[in-house]
Order: sequence, then C-alpha cells, then structure tokens
Amino acid sequence: MKVWVAGEEVTGALGESVKERASNLRSAEYDLLLEREGDVLKLRDATTTDDHLERYITLMRRRFDVDPAFYTQPRTPGLKGTISYTIRMFLWRLLRYQHFWMAFRQNGINAMHAEAVDFEHQERQRQVAELKARVKQLEESIESLKAGSS
Repeated sequence: MKVWVAGEEVTGALGESVKERASNLRSAEYDLLLEREGDVLKLRDATTTDDHLERYITLMRRRFDVDPAFYTQPRTPGLKGTISYTIRMFLWRLLRYQHFWMAFRQNGINAMHAEAVDFEHQERQRQVAELKARVKQLEESIESLKAGSS
C-alpha cells in the first residue's frame, strides 16, 4: 500500500512514523491478554479433521470461564479522557458485584456445556473403536469362512 499526501508519495517517511507510534502504544496488560489467546492460533496448525477436533476440545476444556477481573478500561488523553475514565471506574466499582455474579452463573453454564461436549466426544470415540473392532472381527470371520470353503 502506498500513501500519498498532497500529490507526493510519503509511504517511507510516514510508514516509519506510524510503526514508531504504534510500538509506543503497546501495553503490558494487553500483551498479557494477547499472549493468553495464543492457544487459539494452534488450531490452524492442525493437519486433519481429527487433529483439529482434538485441539479444539483441549482448548475448550481450558477456556470456558469468563473473568471480569481481566476487563480493563481504556484511557483517552486529555481532561475529557481523565474525567470519563474516573466516572467509568467509579461505576465499575459500584456495580462490579453484579458482573461477578453474572460471570459466576455464566461460568457454570459454560462448564456444563464444555463437559457435555467433552463427554459426547469421548462417547463417539468409544463407539468408533467398538465398531472398528466389530468390523475387524467380521472381516476375520469372512476370511476364515472363505479359507474353510476352499
């Protein structure tokens, strides 16, 4: 992509400035949040459908909870940003208990759903293993019948 200002290409000069400003916007708490999301990227490395499903189930087992303690309030510069941030933090402290109660209830529901999906997955694996064993047994029976009739 090229950037033009007043009919003049400024991609190089402006690009470096944008990169520098973007790197200064980094935040340790946001970096931590993004680091925790890294497990999701492992899904793209799956080579088969079964591999993807296994990775997804493992990820689901570890990440079914909602934790309001990780929510942050972004700040904007200036007096308006400071006042807005102060009001939002006051309201958050005042009404936080409601969010924690809803998160607690939602975590219970999420845990039940995660367990149900995990149970269903394990049950399907067991059934497939049983069916494979039966097919193998039937194939062996057919082979022995063919060998006996010859």
